[in-house]
Amino acid sequence: MTRSAFTTLRRDVNRAESELRHGNATGRLLALQDLRMDLYGLPVPQVSTQARAAIDDLLTVRLGAPRGLLSIAGDVRLATDEGTIHAVLSQRLLDEVTAAARAVSAGDDAAMRKALDRFAALVTAAPADQVDPDVATDLLASTGVIAAGPRTYEAEAAQLLGAACLRTDHTGYTGSGFVACLKTKDSGLRFTAAVAADGDYTVRIRYANAMGNTRTMTLSSGSSSLVLQLPTLANWDTWSENTVTFPIAAGDAVTLVFAATDNGNVNVDTVTLEPDLGVVTGA
Repeated sequence: MTRSAFTTLRRDVNRAESELRHGNATGRLLALQDLRMDLYGLPVPQVSTQARAAIDDLLTVRLGAPRGLLSIAGDVRLATDEGTIHAVLSQRLLDEVTAAARAVSAGDDAAMRKALDRFAALVTAAPADQVDPDVATDLLASTGVIAAGPRTYEAEAAQLLGAACLRTDHTGYTGSGFVACLKTKDSGLRFTAAVAADGDYTVRIRYANAMGNTRTMTLSSGSSSLVLQLPTLANWDTWSENTVTFPIAAGDAVTLVFAATDNGNVNVDTVTLEPDLGVVTGA
């Protein structure tokens, strides 16, 4: 690692330590996030691939693996190291990802989308000798998912499984109705998620449960599955959202079903998918 690279990274470490001394846990995480972004911005002549990987592994202990915008920054860095993105273009792209991440941390969605629009414009306008076409396609897909924001699917528009049925006999639902009759094994709903890139997504299930106890349903996509805990509510006209983070691959179906170990018996109104931005928020 060169002296200038060390100075850049040490500045972020010093800020993280200062925030910790002052009891500001979020400020420390924001400083470590800046450290990761600065790390991805340093070319191989300034920091070796091995050194970058070692530092990134240490950051993963505090921040988790890179996701969302941080994952895109890592992809740009990797492609640059492999020679599939020109170094000058790479720096401009990383500047826009950094701007987008800082906008998210500040709660400014409009500024985030403007930064991602500039990122997409740079990739789209770049000739093939500056960015490999396959790399460009992947980057545009990843940023496009984040820029698009959340997408809500009406449960009644999904493919119904088993004994699942459509109902309108309770108030408060959206769309033209909701999915009910989830009282037997293998009853549920399935839809193909319109996600253009693999990644973690925030999944929000809007449900009703007046059974008097917590009910379970299983969310699955590809090889991943997760048992959802759906607490009881006041009555069948009351709706709530259950929120989880879940990996979804482009083109994969998403299923919510009364699985073998579940007790089911809930109504489902909507399923919302929102890309995980992977950014620390809050001051």
